[in-house]
Amino acid sequence: MNRKLRLLSAAALAMALPAVSMAAAPSQLEVVSVKVSYQGLDIQSKAGAKVLYGRLRAAAEQACDVLPYSTIRSLSVLRESRACYKQALTTVVTKVDSDALARLHQEKSRS
Repeated sequence: MNRKLRLLSAAALAMALPAVSMAAAPSQLEVVSVKVSYQGLDIQSKAGAKVLYGRLRAAAEQACDVLPYSTIRSLSVLRESRACYKQALTTVVTKVDSDALARLHQEKSRS
């Protein structure tokens, strides 16, 4: 299985965010883009940040092929997809630049 570079993009910001697989050769990289909209959300409020965080988590899971171990049956693939997920989510939360979203991510990352 080729190692993959996953990409999560926040459409409203028109930015693309790289995720993982630094060790993979450039010819083996696969770029995946998932659009996430937060139009109409007040991302500075706790409620708006919570809604956006849920969307970002779902997009990161999709982009990084996060599946249960019983489906994957490979610890290395599971580790790679989870590392991708964590990096993609952290990167996009930082790029969105919302204090409420950053606090929520920090809380969720500790648990």
